[in-house]
This record gives sequence, C-alpha cells and structure tokens, in this order.
Amino acid sequence: TGSLATYAATGLGPWAGFASGWGLAIGYTGIASACAAGSALFADNALEALGVHLPAGPVLVVFLVLANVLALAVTVRGVTLSTTIAIALEVVSLLAIAAVLVTAVRTLGVHIDTAAAAATAAPSLPNIASGAVIAVTIFVGFESAGSLGVEARNPHRAIPRAIYLTA
Repeated sequence: TGSLATYAATGLGPWAGFASGWGLAIGYTGIASACAAGSALFADNALEALGVHLPAGPVLVVFLVLANVLALAVTVRGVTLSTTIAIALEVVSLLAIAAVLVTAVRTLGVHIDTAAAAATAAPSLPNIASGAVIAVTIFVGFESAGSLGVEARNPHRAIPRAIYLTA
C-alpha cells in the first residue's frame, strides 16, 4: 500500500500497477540477496585479513544466515530502528570515505588521469551494466519513501519531501 505499484496503477492503470509491483518484488529480492551475500563475503575477508583462516563454504553460510537474521530482526522492530541504523551507517561510511580521500590527497597529491577516465568511460556492455546497477540502487530511495508512507506521521507532506530531497 502506498508504494510505486499503487501510484503506477492510479496514474497509468492496473497493468502498470501489476508490472510495477512485480518489478519491485524482483528488485527488492535481488538487492536483499546481494546485500546479504556482500555482507557474508566482507565478514569472511575481514577474518582472513585478521589472520583467522576458516573453511570458506561453512563460514559464508553462517555469515549469510546471520546477515539475514539481523536484517529480519531490524525490519520486524520497525522503521524507526532501521532508519536510525541506516543513518548511523551512512554517517560512518561518509566519514570513512572522507578520511581515505584526505589521506590520499595528502599522500599522493591531486592528479587527474584523463586518459584512464576516458578509457573507463568508453561505451561498452560491462561499463553500461555497471552504471545501470549503481543507478538502479541509487534510485531505490524514491520507492522506499513511497512504500513507507503508511508509517509516516503526515504522509502527504513527508513522502513528497523525501522524494524531492532524495533526488
């Protein structure tokens, strides 16, 4: 209720709502799977870097289960907890990126390699696919604002504001 499927059905008809609903279900399933798998791989790599060598298969399965249980627990607790955790993680992420950027500029200086940038910007299927994945993931924020409208205090004010600020 209140998600992109509802808006698409209202504005474009029931078939558009049907297609949007299934597209959302498939997209959210893919993003959730990729996030859980990425978390498991990151945890396994972190252990390897710390010198803890465990058999990869069982460890990845355990980390995958833990990531899914944690995501489910946060989801069940409600949007306030998940939003608080998401904001905290984003702040930590941005601070880490800023620290790496400042360290790199101090150490290496500012050098823009236009030849390398031009080579990676060449239109090719892998470059377009990589860009499409990033673009779709970024624009999930639009749908998230709409789908959480049921839980908003003032949805007619909050949802448009959230979508506008996301853009």
